[in-house]
Amino acid sequence: MFKTLLIATDLTDASLAALRAGLAMGNEFLAQVYVLHCTELAPPGAHWYLPYAQIETELLRAWDFRFDDAAKRKLEQQIVEANGKHVDWTRVRPMIRRGIAADLIIQAARELPASLVVMGTHGRTGIDHALLGSIAERVVRTAPCPVLTIRAPKEAEHQVAVNQ
Repeated sequence: MFKTLLIATDLTDASLAALRAGLAMGNEFLAQVYVLHCTELAPPGAHWYLPYAQIETELLRAWDFRFDDAAKRKLEQQIVEANGKHVDWTRVRPMIRRGIAADLIIQAARELPASLVVMGTHGRTGIDHALLGSIAERVVRTAPCPVLTIRAPKEAEHQVAVNQ
């Protein structure tokens, strides 16, 4: 039924339920599974007012590579934890992309092409939703394929709210 699954994760405990569900579906359908984590863009270099713009750019680039490498290790660790058994890395592919999460998830769903996107939702309402927006809501509205959203367990929601 589903040949290619795209699971989006923010590497928090809140997204672990969606990761578990997506990996279970991938195992059930013997699907190719891509697990995507999106990182923020580094702030642009202040080239117009700093005399050492080249050095600043190189430092930011080095920081980006180290950050992406750490994120990939954390992503692989979370995949192993969520799968609960040996991971077939030929069918489960971790991906790190840099930019705006909703845009990158939709772009990846188109490129793969994904049969299904699986992602968590923090279930924010009221002012939190207005200020922080909803990546899941935007993906649901604009994705080229069906999107399965899985709400974070209450304890994970509380942990995210405290950490923000």
